[in-house]
Amino acid sequence: MANRTDYTFTSESVGEGHPDKVCDQISDAILDAALKNDPESRVGCECFASTGMVLVGGEITTNSYIDIIKTVKDTLKGIGYNKSEYGIDYNTCAVLSVINEQSSDISQGVTAGNGLHKDQGAGDQGMMFGYACNDTPELMPAPIYYSHEIMKQAAKVRHENVLDFLRPDSKCQVTVEYKDGKPYKIPAVVLSHQHDDFRNGKKISYNEIKEGLIEEIVKKALPESLIDDKTIFHMNPTGAAYMARYIAKNIVKAGIASKCEVELAYAIGVSEPVSVFVNTFNTGIINDQLIENAIRDNFSLTPSGIISTFDLKRPIYSPTAAYGHFGRSEFPWERTDVAEALKTQLL
Repeated sequence: MANRTDYTFTSESVGEGHPDKVCDQISDAILDAALKNDPESRVGCECFASTGMVLVGGEITTNSYIDIIKTVKDTLKGIGYNKSEYGIDYNTCAVLSVINEQSSDISQGVTAGNGLHKDQGAGDQGMMFGYACNDTPELMPAPIYYSHEIMKQAAKVRHENVLDFLRPDSKCQVTVEYKDGKPYKIPAVVLSHQHDDFRNGKKISYNEIKEGLIEEIVKKALPESLIDDKTIFHMNPTGAAYMARYIAKNIVKAGIASKCEVELAYAIGVSEPVSVFVNTFNTGIINDQLIENAIRDNFSLTPSGIISTFDLKRPIYSPTAAYGHFGRSEFPWERTDVAEALKTQLL
């Protein structure tokens, strides 16, 4: 098939108060503290945060003094974690540090002038990729770019107390519809934001929260040209990777394409996916959009449907922790039992 130019795609971004992002910011704040007085510092720092506690670990080689506890608490304070009801309070949280010095073998290999090579060596093995496109002036793909913009606007609104009920944790996803390979409109936005339930003893209505999120955050972060009265806003609505693999494998097994990637995008509390995207990398013998329609006809894509399809409420997960979740016939998501139905409908 010719290269597809009309499609929808969804990307997600998390706010500065999301637990994963909080840990990233703490680790990077420790890196900055090391580099401030010793530009040759080498920092491999990991962080784990839970209710009332932060654990910092890793390997660091530096001549700088780093006040780990202060760095952690300053980061939490800057994000806005200043009340125990938020799950963690910088004033009272425990900070545990289990940081060690980098191993001598790795240190020798990465220090310029030492080891087998004169130049500084890589600190770890890995593969690096780069990508750019002209969706936006920043040459970023539109779905992830606008997701980030919403999260930045959410942080601005919260720090300026424009919406006084907002708490730090948040995440969003943006679905962009493309026409002729260019962003055409945004059919759906999902924004989930932690918030207070009461103000001065009175319940804050869902409508007030929803209206505030849409008007003060979403609409101020997105171009007016990409949203209209048909745009669906999921505001604070109350394991799909296995299903995505299952669908893709059945499509290839059916001979519909020799390569296939499936994206399923969900909103919290909404059972059906907000978007289904198929990319056959120009190997499909029919249009990718027809495949997307057939997916909804032949697969149960709700959370309960996925759980039922793969019988996921069983103790089957320990074996997946090593050697990968996919490409192993013992797991139910590796079946190709829908291939014939797809072939009958599409070919």
